[in-house]
Amino acid sequence: MKHTIQFPNGRFEDELRTIVWDDEAGTVEGDHDLVPTLRRICESDEPYVISQPWGVLDLDDVAHNPQHFISALCDGRDGEIPSNAVLPDALKGIEPLLPESEPLPPGASY
Repeated sequence: MKHTIQFPNGRFEDELRTIVWDDEAGTVEGDHDLVPTLRRICESDEPYVISQPWGVLDLDDVAHNPQHFISALCDGRDGEIPSNAVLPDALKGIEPLLPESEPLPPGASY
């Protein structure tokens, strides 16, 4: 099923652009600057990796899994969904995943 997302584009949080995600076909279309990146992620056979200083998270089904898709979409925003984003029902209430903190070796710090 196709889901239309209005999401801030680039630095200008007031400029919303369209992302159309088809969770059945695993495709992404639209005029948002992230569409080519999301399309490449969805078409890849490799997991999408979210990497933070405190850990790493592999997302293995961005093309079809709503929580994985919203996590990839919000990567680079520290897992925050912008307040002016307009999400379809399929993504409402779903929190982006972030890597869990891994214990640091003794004496190490961030």
